[in-house]
Amino acid sequence: MTVAVTFLVLAAAMMHAIWNAFIKRAADKVAMATLIYGSGLIVAVPGIILFPFPSLEIWQLIFVHVFCHLIYKMALVAMYEEGDLSQVYPTTRGIAPLITTLLAIPVIGEVPNVQQIGSIIVICLGLLIFVFEPGAFSQKRFWPLVLSGIAGVSMSIYTIADTIAIRLPEARFAFIGWIFLFDALTMFGLAYFRRGNRLARLLLADWKIGISCGIAAFLNFGIVLWALSIMQIGHVVALRETSVVFAALIGKFFMKERFGNRRIIASIVIAGGIIVMHFAAAD
Repeated sequence: MTVAVTFLVLAAAMMHAIWNAFIKRAADKVAMATLIYGSGLIVAVPGIILFPFPSLEIWQLIFVHVFCHLIYKMALVAMYEEGDLSQVYPTTRGIAPLITTLLAIPVIGEVPNVQQIGSIIVICLGLLIFVFEPGAFSQKRFWPLVLSGIAGVSMSIYTIADTIAIRLPEARFAFIGWIFLFDALTMFGLAYFRRGNRLARLLLADWKIGISCGIAAFLNFGIVLWALSIMQIGHVVALRETSVVFAALIGKFFMKERFGNRRIIASIVIAGGIIVMHFAAAD
């Protein structure tokens, strides 16, 4: 992997952690998430116009992505309303590759090797540091962990669907356009259900920050897809998942969250396990 590609993927990881941090710190997290996902229309509209209409097989994958991503978005907003960024973000990002690896066995036929199994154990250890931190089993602290688990499982399922679609060269760009469209529309629908007629006012209050974060969100996605097209998947994904460390650092130094050092250590353990997992998959 060249220095330029490494730098861009690390930048993508940082962008992902930053726009999640803006959702966490927003006065209204539903509105901020809506602006971020709604910004995907900038990519979606040209995509569905310029590329061929998807086949039935691709529509099935689109449905899986949209349904699971809706659950993910609901859990994402709720976990940031209830929990700390430095706890719930690394937990979600740690659970996702763990579950994805297990789901890939029956769905794609990819069986983990000994190194990957070892990395799963390392990731679990990192997650346990979060689970067993002081006061974690109180109702106030435990519920965000449950929500981050739901988000992680949902992410795992739609990641499998995305992987299948992206591996079909004739369909990948149409797939991207349609999932961005439906991600935006379902988020607007969810936001209106939660906020009603107040939604327009809430969106106008933070539209500059929200759209800026939205652009960062689909730039992050674009960089990762581009890197995957020229580099081994294990190398790219391993670098991308360093976002858990960025999130823990943001939580400690910019949001003054409790257990900062403990969560940074846990995030490094999780990131290390993910790196081992994906480099093992690349070998």
